[in-house]
Amino acid sequence: MRLLLVQFVPYYAFFLMPRIRGAILDGAVLLYLLISCVAMAAAIGLRLAGRAKGLYVAGIGLILFSDTLISLNGFLSYSKLNWLILPTYYLAHLVITLSILARFGPPSAAK
Repeated sequence: MRLLLVQFVPYYAFFLMPRIRGAILDGAVLLYLLISCVAMAAAIGLRLAGRAKGLYVAGIGLILFSDTLISLNGFLSYSKLNWLILPTYYLAHLVITLSILARFGPPSAAK
């Protein structure tokens, strides 16, 4: 988690915070950033078998990446990577679903 915080807190402090107008939005962005880092740390810390854990961590990482792209566009007006926002977000959900299937297997057909 420290590695994520070392990367995202300066990104917030030097790039996002100066562009955010309003204390409520500023606090919400910081809180969301911290929750995202905790979610990634929790995913890394899960006690799962190799493939299921790898897929889950990758899925959470894709959500974190998509959210970072949203922040680039929304607060820094950098839109060159906007085309990646939805594909990575949807791919994240597919990968997380695959991690669940890798852990528990596909549902059995009802008889």
